[in-house]
Amino acid sequence: MGNKKWGQFRQLCIWVGILVACVAVQPFLWKYVTASAYRLQGTRSADDQSDALRLRLEEIKKEASAATQLTEQIPLSFPPIAAAPQAVERLEQLAGHSGVVAEIISIDEKQPQTVKGRAEIVPLAITVQILGTPAQLLSYLDRVEHAPEAAQVISLLMENASSTRSVEDQLTYKLTMVVSFYLMREL
Repeated sequence: MGNKKWGQFRQLCIWVGILVACVAVQPFLWKYVTASAYRLQGTRSADDQSDALRLRLEEIKKEASAATQLTEQIPLSFPPIAAAPQAVERLEQLAGHSGVVAEIISIDEKQPQTVKGRAEIVPLAITVQILGTPAQLLSYLDRVEHAPEAAQVISLLMENASSTRSVEDQLTYKLTMVVSFYLMREL
């Protein structure tokens, strides 16, 4: 009987030892499991972030290439200030295409506007007097508004040029207008 109690006591001691060892090791196991979970979450998060970053970079590349195409068109819309004579010639060419007679009255450079510290947009106000029929004047205005350069009609004054008649015996009108061409000056 003593052997039986001794065997049970020994078995109880082994179980208590295992229990104490488990209790002693438990904080270390929890730290390991927690660190592993954080590492796994960090890896997943880093993968998700790198995927999102890759997608965003692709979008930026697409937007940049589209913006580059637009940037290449800036000199067309906003020619350099040295191209001011070309703006005047453009008005005269448009007059020839529309069948009107145009006379440049004045050219004034207005207050420039700085664009992001790299360039100035200089409005060049050109006052022009045009003689023609209503249809010709409308054609001229349409051509000015659709010119490739950035231009804006600032003011219009239309008068009846009663003493002048066109070839088709139509009344002609005198249109005095101020057109502002926007030119670029590099800083």
